[in-house]
Amino acid sequence: EIIYAHIEMCLQKGYFSLALSSAERLEQKYPQAPEPYFYKGETYRQWQDRSTRVRPKDDDFQKAIMAYKQAIDADKNYAPAYKGLGRIYQKQKKHDQAVEMYKAYLTFDSESSDAAYIKNYIKTQDVL
Repeated sequence: EIIYAHIEMCLQKGYFSLALSSAERLEQKYPQAPEPYFYKGETYRQWQDRSTRVRPKDDDFQKAIMAYKQAIDADKNYAPAYKGLGRIYQKQKKHDQAVEMYKAYLTFDSESSDAAYIKNYIKTQDVL
């Protein structure tokens, strides 16, 4: 729990290299858990979103997608990984895939604080 809080703090502060190295250490220690992979995905996704220098967007997104999928492989019910995939697909304008991931996310976490936003996104895509 402390390490996860540390990674979240690193992400909030923009210390992406530190967050990534912490997630990779957790991955080595707990290869069956979904959280290390999720945090790797979050790091790559947020690094792209918040980096002040140019980073290869597709490369970061592909690494994030792979990490989120590893989290889902570790635990098919791990809602945050579906949300992470949805966010990336939404940014890539792959709306059908984003909707699919967001629906899965809501299946496992229908009471999340962002459920209304995600439901609205799904509705707008169903109309298009």
